[in-house]
Amino acid sequence: MRRKIEKDLLQWLNEGTPNVLVIEGIHGCGKSTAVRTFSKDKDLGYRVIWLDARKELKNIDITGRIGKLNYVRFLLEGCFHKKYAPGKYLTVIDHAEEMDESSILSWIRLYEEEGCSPLILINGGIPIQKEGLHKLKMHAMDFEEFLWAFGFTMREIAIARACYQARCPVDDELHRRLMEALEVYVMIGGFPKVVAAFLKEESVYDAFTAQEVYRKIKQSMIGEIHGKPAQKKSERVLDTVSANLAGENKKFCLSLLEEKATNRKYMPEIVRLEQLGGLGICYNLLEPDFSEQAIARDTYELFLPDIGWYVSEVNPRIRSHILTGDLETEGHAIWQSLFADCMIKVGMGDRLYYFKRNTGLSVDFMIEGEHQKPVPVSMANRRRNRSIERLVSSEEYGAYGIEGAVEFDDTNVEELDGRKVLRLPYYMEYFLAESIAKQQQIKVRQHRVVYQMRPVRMERELEKVR
Repeated sequence: MRRKIEKDLLQWLNEGTPNVLVIEGIHGCGKSTAVRTFSKDKDLGYRVIWLDARKELKNIDITGRIGKLNYVRFLLEGCFHKKYAPGKYLTVIDHAEEMDESSILSWIRLYEEEGCSPLILINGGIPIQKEGLHKLKMHAMDFEEFLWAFGFTMREIAIARACYQARCPVDDELHRRLMEALEVYVMIGGFPKVVAAFLKEESVYDAFTAQEVYRKIKQSMIGEIHGKPAQKKSERVLDTVSANLAGENKKFCLSLLEEKATNRKYMPEIVRLEQLGGLGICYNLLEPDFSEQAIARDTYELFLPDIGWYVSEVNPRIRSHILTGDLETEGHAIWQSLFADCMIKVGMGDRLYYFKRNTGLSVDFMIEGEHQKPVPVSMANRRRNRSIERLVSSEEYGAYGIEGAVEFDDTNVEELDGRKVLRLPYYMEYFLAESIAKQQQIKVRQHRVVYQMRPVRMERELEKVR
């Protein structure tokens, strides 16, 4: 199955610097498989040395040898008993989370100082802390990657994306097929083993069997957290997220973890699970504004990073509703989780916000649109959202520059001019998340340019003074 990270890997290898790359992501998202597929490409011209931290690296200690050996030759002849031949080598260390921090930093230093042979570290644990380290974050398959595996052509996806950008309806047949594909994606999610099980027989029941992988993912994450009390709290958080979203309030409530649960008690574990890729934290905005003063860090919702994982955890009757095409009975929590899935997988998991005030005004999500203006996002669920209408039309919120809103439904693209609302089909949640990610990347580049220009401007000003 094709993955987007392969393009990033090729770009990194062609650029040749930095020569150490770390790939991080949740257990089971396809990191090792993607690197293996990429490294087997004969056109790359590299010989690959694949090291598993659980096997080959267990008895290798390079401390004190840095700068004193041809380490590629050392690995080939000393560890694999293979003859060394001059050439281009790519070293891959898998399961780096099994190594201690000093060993990881020693390997990084070894390759950074040598400066020619590239090294890839695949890490499924706590992020490696080292300044200036080049990293790629990987997630389970996003909806576009799922569509590739599902048999959609690049042209069909490009047409749907163009319709989103132009705010015009998608062809009826393509719209129907995309909605059908979305129903399957909601059922099984994007973890490669689950998707492969479905594609083998085109049976969701085979995919359900493969969803045993989620139990292993939870065990793997909890194993990365030190101390039994912290592990128990982490397990309780993961088990409670889906139950909260599917419950009456449709929100995450600390009180359901335990009677006297507090942020102070559980926040370290929640943040650690987010670092491991197992959670998305969606903070409450008290005002339709993204300033730090408007963000209530002590009030939040939690989402699992994959929609299939969420559906596998909730009541089985939800699956039966989805299988029969009834996506509205439990729809609100599903579509919220889908948007969180899309945002997390495009790298915008740290830009998740919802809006809620004590007056009863609430919106599922608040995103940063063009010109950094807030845009309310709601799952329409075939009902008019009074909160959306008030935010868009009321003079009370005019100062925030809200020019319109987005609602998602199972209908085709439609602009509701009287309400200043753009209504989109649910599968376009991915395109919206993708556009937010691109805007943020542009903004980051602009900040870098401004930062780089400052010394030049300062020199000019000093020259004037002189």
